[in-house]
Amino acid sequence: MCDAGPGTWEGWRVTGRPRGEHPSRDELVQAALRCFLRNGYESTTVKQVAEEAGTSVGQLYLSFANKYAMFVAVHAYGNRILREQYIIPGLTRETASPWERVMALLDGYMNFYLEQRGLATLMALTSLDDAVADDPVVQEMFDEQKANLDQTIALVTELTKEVGSDLDPGHVVRWCWAATYGLAATNIRLPHMAVDDDELDQIVRTGLRLTRAGLRDAANRAGD
Repeated sequence: MCDAGPGTWEGWRVTGRPRGEHPSRDELVQAALRCFLRNGYESTTVKQVAEEAGTSVGQLYLSFANKYAMFVAVHAYGNRILREQYIIPGLTRETASPWERVMALLDGYMNFYLEQRGLATLMALTSLDDAVADDPVVQEMFDEQKANLDQTIALVTELTKEVGSDLDPGHVVRWCWAATYGLAATNIRLPHMAVDDDELDQIVRTGLRLTRAGLRDAANRAGD
């Protein structure tokens, strides 16, 4: 799932870095992500991340003030993956109809959860504190998220006008986002409702079919 940069894999370690060379910021973020996914955020220590990255705690602190700062960077990394690999392709299919672009966008959100499940779950269940809102990394991420939302609402607005639907575009977009991350929350926080990966895949696909059917039904009723 994650590319940790130059070098070769040896278990969870990255080797091949010249002796004494400090890991890059990206390598540290990847090391932190692997630790968070393996141990959970709360159980991960700065020492574990340093060992994962093949460096010392002191060297790690040159790049990040604390564990939470590393999580902020991991969250921003995940947001970039979501936007660049899963959201933008759906938004920018200029040769496709508005309907096809909305469907591609929904696929993008769902595929991010299915293909990057650990990262998506980490982002969904571990919140960013308001105190870091002024951090440049966080501000850039929030700006990207707002851009995603604005572009998506504009696309759904185009679709609803085309079919004469009275659906609120903002509600449609927020529902798709909430359904995706709500599924992650349910599977983690409610053990009695948890399911295995195969069934979880089927639930996600079922949700996507229901969303598509609902949008089609609304469009058909609007055209009657």
